[in-house]
Amino acid sequence: MKFIIIIIVIGSIGFIVHKVKELKTNHLRKAAEEIQKKYPLAYKNFVSKNHIVVSTAKYSDLEKITNQSIDYWSNEEQRLQEQEKRRQEIERKYDDISRLYPNGLKKWTKLNPFSAHEKVVSNRYKIRDYEQAIKEAQEYDKWEEEQDEFKNECLEIAEETLPNFGKCYYDVPFTKLNEDGECVDGKYVVWQFFPGAYCLESDLDYLDFVSIKSNTKDIIRFKRKEVCWPKSVYEKIDAFIMELAKKYPISIYLNTNEEEWSSESLNFHYNGIIFGLGLVSDKVETYNSAIYPILNGKPLPPKLKNRHIIIIDMQTGNEQLKSVCKWIIDNNKDKHPLITYISLLKGIDREEMIDLINNEKKKREEEEERQNREREDEEKRIAELKRKEEEQKERNRLRTLSDSRKNNAQAYLNVLQNNGISCLYHFTDESNLESIKEHGCLFSWQYCEDHGIKIPMPGGGGLSRMLDKSRGLQDYVRLCFTKNHPMMYIARNEGRIKKPVLFMIDPEVVTIADKKFSNKNATIKREPVNIGNTLNDLQQIHFNTIKCNTHFDLADDEKSYFQAEVLVKTFVPIKYIKNIDFPLYV
Repeated sequence: MKFIIIIIVIGSIGFIVHKVKELKTNHLRKAAEEIQKKYPLAYKNFVSKNHIVVSTAKYSDLEKITNQSIDYWSNEEQRLQEQEKRRQEIERKYDDISRLYPNGLKKWTKLNPFSAHEKVVSNRYKIRDYEQAIKEAQEYDKWEEEQDEFKNECLEIAEETLPNFGKCYYDVPFTKLNEDGECVDGKYVVWQFFPGAYCLESDLDYLDFVSIKSNTKDIIRFKRKEVCWPKSVYEKIDAFIMELAKKYPISIYLNTNEEEWSSESLNFHYNGIIFGLGLVSDKVETYNSAIYPILNGKPLPPKLKNRHIIIIDMQTGNEQLKSVCKWIIDNNKDKHPLITYISLLKGIDREEMIDLINNEKKKREEEEERQNREREDEEKRIAELKRKEEEQKERNRLRTLSDSRKNNAQAYLNVLQNNGISCLYHFTDESNLESIKEHGCLFSWQYCEDHGIKIPMPGGGGLSRMLDKSRGLQDYVRLCFTKNHPMMYIARNEGRIKKPVLFMIDPEVVTIADKKFSNKNATIKREPVNIGNTLNDLQQIHFNTIKCNTHFDLADDEKSYFQAEVLVKTFVPIKYIKNIDFPLYV
């Protein structure tokens, strides 16, 4: 009983302790919530630093929060508010930098990766300078691109309005800023158009450049106003200017700062151009350098109204062109001037003149080569036509040979049939098969020689061919009546053929008109032989002899008859070869 009472007392005490703690915890939680409301920034920072999860905070965590003094919370809140205010100010300034200097910020961030916004803001003036340098660099790049486009437009218009004018392009000295604010060389190309050119180099060959030599001599006459360009030249220049003026307002700069030229003389030549510009006077402004005051011995450059500029010169050397263009560019940079150049007399320096002479020489040589090639091609074409004509004639001749038949053709076939001959034979080397199939014929060796047909392995040797010629048989294809012709074995033993094959020839071949019969080897010398193309000549063949298996089975006086032959003029068409695709290998 006492034990039970003790247990009840202990349980009650534990319950009371738990309830007391729960009440304290709730009290602390409310106190913490008050702190959170009054000091939100400090409270948030505190629980974050101490890894306290408020919704599930334990008594010890809440006690840790509430144990801090009011001064702590007040000072911490004030500090964090000031910090947040600074952060917001930094973010505002950072946003301003991003908006005002996007390219500068991008460059600075690339040079200083992973930098905090505060550091960015502290370097805002450097970023501003980067932005300005990049902007200026982009403007210069755009200026370059615009000059390139203007150059191309001028060339396009000149091809229509300035026919027969010469043209050259030059790189004008042009300094620009890069993104680092450094001065670097830029690309500024100007087209120069001119009706005539001269060269002061007297030791060069002007054979192909008569007008240049003439203009050089006439410079003094131009200065004296004794000669001038035809009216059509000025009209073409005006047409060029007016066509360009349809696209842009134009400033024309008449360069009268010509040494050794009087203002009167220059105006005399320029007036032909100025007079024709009345139609576009509202779109074209003209500057004459002679009307500008002199400063330190040099004329002051005009401040041009328009950025699209045509410089017109009477006599222009290459360095002068570059100098005048640079002079205009340097003194009108705010307008980013775009320039093209017209010279009434274009000076060609020594190097250029040598290049022109060499190029003209090269053109002549190339033209001669072209004409030679055309002549050779024409000769080849004519030769090819003749070759084809000859080939056609030859095909017609061969067709005539192949189609021509004896009147008594059947009688020849009857002789063979009555003697049990169902096939004739021709032996050759395996390596010759491809050529025979390609040409569709068995040709005589003489025909192959005459027509450039290569025989990979000819069966006949030098002696054989000499004997053929002695009997006039060099243009005949020789056929036999036996599979075991002695000459085949001799040719193989002598290495004239390596892998002998036998063609089975249709007996119909004997009906071809142009053929011969030989009762022995047609070129035999040691005994008489009958060769002819008649039916009687065919009947002279010893058929019983040729049907023997080998000549070793024959009496000596019959052995020579074993090599009886049919000789077909020039060729045996492939249609007569029964086993062209499956020759007999011996």
